[in-house]
This record gives sequence, structure tokens and C-alpha cells, in this order.
Amino acid sequence: MNVGLRGVVPGEPTERELRMQLLRCKFWGGMCLGVLAVAAQLYDMACASVLGTSLATTSLLIIVGAVLQTARQVGSSAIAWILQAYGKQQYQVEL
Repeated sequence: MNVGLRGVVPGEPTERELRMQLLRCKFWGGMCLGVLAVAAQLYDMACASVLGTSLATTSLLIIVGAVLQTARQVGSSAIAWILQAYGKQQYQVEL
């Protein structure tokens, strides 16, 4: 299979480029998650002052994230099961 990154020489430069892209993704993902958590906390404090009760929005964010991750894993497992069944079906030889 001929795969590579455009404009990057195979080998060490490709590895370095992929590491930099992964680092950028982790950085920006962490920043977005931090902003989201702070916004949820501020919203929760505002609701507590106006309504007199807390909505626990940070906990809701964690629960929703866990549910979405579980749904992705279940979907991936289902696809893997289908592909395995298809592969077994394709390579069966009748004698």
C-alpha cells in the first residue's frame, strides 16, 4: 500500500509531522474541554444564584461524554462483528 503525507519525506520527517499533528490535536482538544468545563461551572453558579439550586452541569457533561464514548464503542464492535462474519463467509470453501 502506498501511503504518505503530501510534502513530507517518508521516514523520520513523517513521524515527526504526525507527532506534531497529534500534539496540536491534544492541545486544542484540551483547551476546548477546559473552556467547556469553565463555561459549565459559570452557568451552574449563575443558575444557583438566580434559581437557588444547582443544575450540576459539569456532571452532566461527564455523563454525556461517557455515554457518547460507549455508543461509539458499541458501534465499532458491531461493525467489527459484521466484517468478521463477512470475512468468514467470503473465504469458506466447499469440498
